[in-house]
Amino acid sequence: MTDENQATDISRAAAVTGHRALFYGIDGDKLKKTFETLIEGGIDTFYLGLATGFDTVCFKILYELKKKYCIRLVGCAPFRGQSEKWNKEDRDFYREMCSLLDEIVVLSETYTPYCMHERNRYMVDRAGTLVAYLKRRFGGTYYTVRYAREKERKIVYV
Repeated sequence: MTDENQATDISRAAAVTGHRALFYGIDGDKLKKTFETLIEGGIDTFYLGLATGFDTVCFKILYELKKKYCIRLVGCAPFRGQSEKWNKEDRDFYREMCSLLDEIVVLSETYTPYCMHERNRYMVDRAGTLVAYLKRRFGGTYYTVRYAREKERKIVYV
């Protein structure tokens, strides 16, 4: 089943957005509880941006929850080869993560100056809830939260 046919009811989907640098750390137990609350409330599809930092933390937690709950994990790459310039450890984890996802959506064949924003809008457009790790009022995460507000999505801050 393709993404276009899956989860047409956005109330059953959530997207995640957050900084690559985890400035103040993340409380993994609290984040896990946040995801469990969403799942128990009917969310069964999660859109992940496949970046380092918050996206990676969310993937690890959601993958573990997948062993307990029937959820789908959809990775959204802004462009093909997203991890090519990352360090070896991050590239290796990216490949492993991609192999464990239920679906991968690649939004552009090549990098463009706007591909990250396009990826973020793609995820918000398909999700009724946005889980956000927002610690500054500029950059991609801030843009994504603003876009989700404009679209009247539920925003859960962590």
